[in-house]
Amino acid sequence: MTSMVDPDSPPFADTFDIEGRWEIVYSSEFYVEPVAGPPGTFEQPYQVHFDVVSPGDFGGVKFEGPFDSPDQPGVFYGQTVYNGRGAHLVHMVMRYDPNRYFQAHSGAHWPQEDDDAVHVRGGWVDVGHQLTRKEPLRAPYRGLFRMRKL
Repeated sequence: MTSMVDPDSPPFADTFDIEGRWEIVYSSEFYVEPVAGPPGTFEQPYQVHFDVVSPGDFGGVKFEGPFDSPDQPGVFYGQTVYNGRGAHLVHMVMRYDPNRYFQAHSGAHWPQEDDDAVHVRGGWVDVGHQLTRKEPLRAPYRGLFRMRKL
């Protein structure tokens, strides 16, 4: 009978905390790095606030929270995934019910940044824009995102 070996001992384990205020910046393509632009542009930074609501299904936590701006409606629902090895994965859906609009996000804790802030980097895809008879197969909006804890 073999016993499990802890691959990442506690001093090296990922200690990620999703709760709190975050800044999120989007890019408009998967090959474009998300860099904050001026207000009113696609690349403008948005602020969100996450609260932990329960333990997660896979070692992390479930969380939710809205954009911190009345100009940007929608609420995020998500979960971190962590099993004591590697970095925390972050899966989020931004939902805006009146328009049945969704954005799916998948990323990871990114501790390799130059500053002391906590970062998440990943990709997003729009899964709720309206199709029309003229554009029945329009490709979804998609790109990269970067979050920084404030």
